[in-house]
Amino acid sequence: MSVFFSRTAANTLYLGFIYVYFVVAILSLVEKLFFSLELMPIIPFPSGLVAFALGLLLLVLKPVTFPQKAKPLGYVLIVTGLALLAHFQINIWGEPNTRWLWIHANGFITSLNALLVLSLLCAVTIKVFNTEERAHAGKVARRIMFVMILLGFGLWHLSGIKNVERETINAKSKVHLLETMVNRNVAKYSAALGRIKARLDIMNEDDFHKLIAVDFTIYTADYEAIEGLTLLNTELEPVKATPFAERFIQKGILDDPDVQAWLRRPSESIKYGTTAATLSADVPIIMFSFFINKNSEERYQVLALLNVDQLIDSDYLGYLDAYAAYVEISKNIYFSLNAQNKFYPDLNALMAEYDHFIVEPIQFMNRLNFKMYTYIEDYSALNNAAKTEQGIIWFTLIFVFIYTFATDSVYLLRKQSEKLYTTAHFDDLTGLMRRDALTEKIKELQKQRKTTAIVFLNLDGFSAVNNSVGHTLGDQVLVMVARRLEAHAARAEAISRFGNDEFLLLYCDISEEDLIVEVTQVMQALAEIYPLGEVDVHLTVSAGIAVSTQGEANHKLILQQADIAMDYAKQQGGNQLSFYRSAMDERHQRMVEIRGALQKAINNGDIEVFYQPIHGLSDGRIAAVESLARWKNDDRYISPAVFIPVAEQTGQIHQVGELVLERALNDMRDNPEFADLGVSINFSPQQLQQTGFVRKLSAKVRNKGLLPEQITVEITETVMSEKGSIEGILKALMAEGFNVAIDDFGTGFSSLSYLSRQPANIIKIDREFTFDTEVPGQKRSLLEAIIKVCMELDKRVVIEGVEQEGLIHYLQGIDEVFVQGFYFSKPLPLAELKAYVNAHKTS
Repeated sequence: MSVFFSRTAANTLYLGFIYVYFVVAILSLVEKLFFSLELMPIIPFPSGLVAFALGLLLLVLKPVTFPQKAKPLGYVLIVTGLALLAHFQINIWGEPNTRWLWIHANGFITSLNALLVLSLLCAVTIKVFNTEERAHAGKVARRIMFVMILLGFGLWHLSGIKNVERETINAKSKVHLLETMVNRNVAKYSAALGRIKARLDIMNEDDFHKLIAVDFTIYTADYEAIEGLTLLNTELEPVKATPFAERFIQKGILDDPDVQAWLRRPSESIKYGTTAATLSADVPIIMFSFFINKNSEERYQVLALLNVDQLIDSDYLGYLDAYAAYVEISKNIYFSLNAQNKFYPDLNALMAEYDHFIVEPIQFMNRLNFKMYTYIEDYSALNNAAKTEQGIIWFTLIFVFIYTFATDSVYLLRKQSEKLYTTAHFDDLTGLMRRDALTEKIKELQKQRKTTAIVFLNLDGFSAVNNSVGHTLGDQVLVMVARRLEAHAARAEAISRFGNDEFLLLYCDISEEDLIVEVTQVMQALAEIYPLGEVDVHLTVSAGIAVSTQGEANHKLILQQADIAMDYAKQQGGNQLSFYRSAMDERHQRMVEIRGALQKAINNGDIEVFYQPIHGLSDGRIAAVESLARWKNDDRYISPAVFIPVAEQTGQIHQVGELVLERALNDMRDNPEFADLGVSINFSPQQLQQTGFVRKLSAKVRNKGLLPEQITVEITETVMSEKGSIEGILKALMAEGFNVAIDDFGTGFSSLSYLSRQPANIIKIDREFTFDTEVPGQKRSLLEAIIKVCMELDKRVVIEGVEQEGLIHYLQGIDEVFVQGFYFSKPLPLAELKAYVNAHKTS
């Protein structure tokens, strides 16, 4: 449905079609209860019931989900609807053919059928194309739409009623006009015949017969309605007759039992009569009869045969042509007064000929009561009115369409405005407040001179997790973080996602003690496991807090201070809470400077690689070297202990690591001194957890013409705390042929029992374990135990930070131990390393 208009507009329009059916049902009920339309209905009550049923059906009809191949059905429905609309309109504007589908002689009913059929097809089409169930128009909009439809259709209905009532009045006017004309003419002819009777009653027998012949000739000539006259004797035999009367008698009409019975009925005045036989003659005849009072044995009566057609003035026949009027002479005689010589033997036959009629009582000569059935023969007047009045319906529907699109446009604009507001103020992923929206909130609170506190949260190691599990699962973690913040930061005025893995909590008028309690609870909640299906992620969070007093109004300053406090917590190892102190500014400024200078060095390729030899004590040979990043800035080297933490915090560790890796591999490829040496390269957790790390590293090594066996991937022991996300990577590295070394063993989370499960074949024992081991004691026993366990697990052991000769003498007593430290050599640039290696080869 969105091909033509929006889904929301389609739903509202669908609701409008339901209203149309219910309004039609209501109007049909109103018509039945309060209007008595004799001629024809505007909305037949059965049609109202059908409309009500269809309205209920559309109301409960669920959206129809068709497969894509069945979608053309919707277009078929549209074409069918348009074809039916054309079909109805052709019959409304042309000559209606009531044998066609849903076409009615009553143009109002045809217009209604057109509307109901088209509405149903449109509503079903909407259901085919549109799978939404609810119309988004508000209550007021829906009520306005219903009132518009009710008013429009009510006006059409009322106009139709007025037209039908006018036609009913016209039909009744015809009845009474016919009644008046017939009565007037019958009275005229009765008076004329009465004059004949008066003269004949006083005549003697001889003059009687002479005069009657003269009167018959004169009256048939002077009165056009009198077709013939005949004188009948007591035996009802014709004594004298005009030519028309003779033919009438020859046809045996006088022998009809009904005519015989009527003629024999005594009457002192002129009587009137007709039968099926007289009316079905070539000229429809009404009989007038009167007896002649003579003092003789014979009892004469004069029978006058009047042409029924001549009793209606011809000047009025054109006006009366729109209607067919039938007088119920008897239950088996229904005779037309429209000069059409038609009569029907029973009412059912008459009803079968016409659709709409009225029944009106009439009286002839104030004595004879009849029923007059007046039928519509020409619907032109009503259909012309229906053509005009149907415009009310279509204008109503057009108005509903326009109103629907107007309300839908308003709705869509409001939704778009809300979406823009939501997009501008709330994060798409987490639903939390955006940075700018939070800034406005802080400014608002500070204008109210309220004490505000900002808690700046940063997820420790999230970048590595994101690179490891992928951005989709990483986004799931962020969503879970947002929900935990909403659940546990109960007193926060606002919660915001400030950056990728940065969140802010805004507090107002809260004591430091209460703030510490709540933030601690938040940090504990965020440190719980994040289940991601087959992978469980563990994260910690560093929090920095800055507080502004009532007199301060610099929102940028408080945000910067919270950021500085968070950076300080990071520098202290993370997973900590730190309040901003002014002394942190210098430290933070220093970090910012280092970050900027480091990036410049990375861009300029100023990061150097030094190598520190690793010696075997059993033969003193150089077994391997460890590559180490060195940064020379302004003619002096910056300690790795200074810039590496900054690089890890800022994400620059990826670029530093890539530089070191590329330089080390190139040195191995280009210098024969590395032919028999293994090279240990340090990798940060962020590097390890990059998507496809193992595959990319293996391809890079092999592209340089090297073998994975020549490379040792060195990681710190603290990385091993990320068991779920790291173990698989280390196992994949070893399966590929790389060596894996755990650096600084003993300073982090590892235990001796943990070594057996660790995917590493080299253990580098931190120098902390070598202090005071030159002499027997507990420290020596602990070191020996660690070395023994490692060797039993078939892991090579490297002792780090060896500087004392006494320690060398002690370690020489242990087989297969390797040492690294200033005792042999400090880290060397490439040229010095080559000289160092060559010197050891000759010695």
